[in-house]
Amino acid sequence: MTGAKCSGRDRLDVEAALAEVKKLQFDRKYRDASGLFFIEGVRNFVQAIDNDFNVSTILFSEKLLTAPLARKLVRQTRRKGVNSVSLTPEQFRQISHTERASGVAAILRQRWFELHDVSPQTGLCWVALETVRYGFSR
Repeated sequence: MTGAKCSGRDRLDVEAALAEVKKLQFDRKYRDASGLFFIEGVRNFVQAIDNDFNVSTILFSEKLLTAPLARKLVRQTRRKGVNSVSLTPEQFRQISHTERASGVAAILRQRWFELHDVSPQTGLCWVALETVRYGFSR
């Protein structure tokens, strides 16, 4: 496709990357089996990088991504050899679930810890949920 480029250790096909994102967004069994998950948005991306998540793939749109910090982090992460896929704005909007697409998303590796390995002195807040429901009524 015109305008879409790939780089990184393993060059990714744009269509394959978009298909992977769709599977991660809609197929819980696939997320669990692959050990991957999908994030979207500047805040989520910055927090993932700041918290040293293992980034499998970065998906970004040069035209949509205007936040200077996120642009800098995308460049730095790509320089480290992380797979990246440059998307057109239209391609990025295919995977975006927000009203205004931010232009940055990533596929990350899940991190799981055994409870006995977690230190309560680290200042983290842990929440255990059995079921998550969304939406509200008035």
